[in-house]
Amino acid sequence: MNKKLQDELKIKLSGVLPELNERQRRILLAAEAESIGYGGIKIISDISGVAVSTIRRGIKELKKET
Repeated sequence: MNKKLQDELKIKLSGVLPELNERQRRILLAAEAESIGYGGIKIISDISGVAVSTIRRGIKELKKET
């Protein structure tokens, strides 16, 4: 993922995340990480400051719902 896209994603997430509860944040971050593909969890963790384990938990929750 290039720097410009990371910066844009950081702006988007910084506006949205404060409005969400903890579970909603996990789900959103998990969906973003999955949309990136390989390395997405690390990228989203770095951008958001949320732990990799939290994003992985969100991915598990997403998979249970589908």
